[in-house]
Amino acid sequence: MDNQAYTLSEKLDCAVHFAPTRRRCLLPNRGNALLTRIPVEHWYREPLLPTTGRGYRNLTRYEVSMNGKTVHVLNTHLSHPDRQRHPFEQVLDVFEQYDHAILLGDFNVEVGHECLDRLQTFAVQDAAGLAGGPPGRVDWLLVRGLKIIDAWHTPTGPSDHPFYAARVSF
Repeated sequence: MDNQAYTLSEKLDCAVHFAPTRRRCLLPNRGNALLTRIPVEHWYREPLLPTTGRGYRNLTRYEVSMNGKTVHVLNTHLSHPDRQRHPFEQVLDVFEQYDHAILLGDFNVEVGHECLDRLQTFAVQDAAGLAGGPPGRVDWLLVRGLKIIDAWHTPTGPSDHPFYAARVSF
């Protein structure tokens, strides 16, 4: 079974961590991946509960070191908060704990949704928003305690989502 994350990591010459949300034929199937050129010091995956139907979700936390300081990278794929609000709040609770953090993923919610109001209470920058992209985006790249140097996107290709990226520093 081909794993898209590992294929991309080979093509981009970077490390990959795949955090599956379920298995199929005893192999990891569906989940979130992080591709990075910065070494990951620690990682931790936790399920997001409750789940409904086949919508298994998780949050993976990564610790990376930049210029001697720890940055927490949080990666997730959420169900729409109108259907499952608790996992969304759980992710924001974790994000809020860290002074230097990046939260990325498909939140299944567009700009302006009321569940995002909470982000205004803790100085967050929306790198995906700065990158532009199509209207109605549900993908987020939120930065806290870091300076966004550059942000960009590429249109939807093999995935059903555009690619978003940002260059950050202290």
